[in-house]
Amino acid sequence: MALRAAVRSAADEVKNADSIPARARLQRAEKELAALVAGGGKKLKGQQRDQLRGAAKKLADAREAQQQAAAAAQESRAERLKRLLTAGGLAGPDTAVGQDFRAAFREERRLREVLHKLEASSARIAARRKKIRWTSASAEHRSESAALADEHLRLRLQSEQVRDELQKARRVLSTSEAEILHQDDLRREAAETHIRASRLMATCLNWRVLPRGRVAMRARGLGESRSGNGSRDGGRIEFLDSLTPLQWYEGSHLGETIYLVAEFPSVAIADTQDYGNALYYCLPSQGDWRRIFQLDKQEARRAGARRLVHTGDWRERVRRLVRSS
Repeated sequence: MALRAAVRSAADEVKNADSIPARARLQRAEKELAALVAGGGKKLKGQQRDQLRGAAKKLADAREAQQQAAAAAQESRAERLKRLLTAGGLAGPDTAVGQDFRAAFREERRLREVLHKLEASSARIAARRKKIRWTSASAEHRSESAALADEHLRLRLQSEQVRDELQKARRVLSTSEAEILHQDDLRREAAETHIRASRLMATCLNWRVLPRGRVAMRARGLGESRSGNGSRDGGRIEFLDSLTPLQWYEGSHLGETIYLVAEFPSVAIADTQDYGNALYYCLPSQGDWRRIFQLDKQEARRAGARRLVHTGDWRERVRRLVRSS
């Protein structure tokens, strides 16, 4: 029966509304349901009508979930671009790709402002012409109306030209944005490859490096996350490796945030590629890093470890730690 098939299809789409094949099936199910309603849904009674309403609601819920997923993906893209455009990022103000993006952004904004002013002027002239037509038919007003008509036409032509330029500027801006994200994807892939190579060469420890503490465990139990938005920055590990550590170490972890330890002559540094987790370091004067890094983060800091957040000039601060004797 077509009604039962539509109900089953709707239930399936609610579970998988975010995948591409499911989106196509969702559209087909919506069309089938609409056709079913048009073909006699109003005549249905009792249980059949309830089933039909339930199917329509499930399809609407699936569509809403799909739209929310798309909005979240767009927001994530915007946040990622914002991070890349910050000072020190892949597209920072001192990089060529960052400068190109900022120039395109400024041009697009300038053209939007010009178009807004032209349209406002055109609207004022149109209102004035309308007022003249309704209030007076004198020769003087007819002459003014003709002049306003010419000015209105000039503004319309100028607005069309600016719209064309604005479309071109938006295409340039979109291309620049796509190039930044593409370069970030390539950088991430290279960093992931580098991390895998570092971990292959790392000495495996039989204990966890900076394990999750009691407070973090309770937060996790309440559904909170201590690792940012789940994204990663492999450039952190790649940066440490560029400083030529004596040895890499990897702790024994079971699906949790993995800290790698880079041992240098003057300092041991534990870092992770997961956002939302700071870098920790231990100087020889503070004790044996193997003992300290077995503790959770709060206890490790009480035992002498220092915490360094990945903001500002954190790379230069790490270089100074490594170079110190």
